[in-house]
Amino acid sequence: MCRRSCHGTTRVLLVCLLAAGIAHGQTKRGWKKAWIVSVGALIAVNVLDARSSVGRYETNPLLRDSQGRFNTRRTVMIKSAASGGMLAIQMVLHRRMPEQSLERPSAVVNFAAAAAVGSTAFRNTRIR
Repeated sequence: MCRRSCHGTTRVLLVCLLAAGIAHGQTKRGWKKAWIVSVGALIAVNVLDARSSVGRYETNPLLRDSQGRFNTRRTVMIKSAASGGMLAIQMVLHRRMPEQSLERPSAVVNFAAAAAVGSTAFRNTRIR
């Protein structure tokens, strides 16, 4: 189980780094592609993080049930609201201010969030 989850997390993190490297020094169009990839990476690592916690004790009080175990339903709602809210704000800003180059900072924020969540997912796979 750990090997499969670790490989998945590693792949997502490598894709994030690769996309950031490709987008470095790109035009606005290049950064838009990087932003789209960063959205996919953020969604993927949130799924990996939730998957790595299923059936385990949870230290985060927002994500656990009354017995201290990981609560999948609550986690999906909270992670969807947090990530979805952040992405919704980015989309609204991109539509309301198209003349601004918001793709680059949005991509950086998404990749940073994906790296943070991905490191948590990786840590979860190391816990017995």
